[in-house]
Amino acid sequence: MGIDLILYTERPPGHRRRPARVIRRWGDPADNLPTALSRLGGDRRLAAIDPYGDTLYNEQQAEAALKEVRQLEDLCTTDGEREAVGALRGMLAECAGTPGSYLMFVGD
Repeated sequence: MGIDLILYTERPPGHRRRPARVIRRWGDPADNLPTALSRLGGDRRLAAIDPYGDTLYNEQQAEAALKEVRQLEDLCTTDGEREAVGALRGMLAECAGTPGSYLMFVGD
């Protein structure tokens, strides 16, 4: 399994008393997103996403990570990776543009 993306209206379950509403989900059963992310080295925000655990970004972190997606797109070698990075771009952009939202990366 790959990394699933879940966009919440506010801080997700387990972090608040009341449940947050899910805005959008995206699943990556073919491991395309972690494969693409593994090529992004250094101290970049996207390189810090844990493929085996959960990583949570607020709207400001999503906006900062969105600036790195172009470089990640250039590193893709398959159509599956390009599709996964395109989904990532869309979810990051939606999170960055939705005040109070959070994007959770759910690893294996």
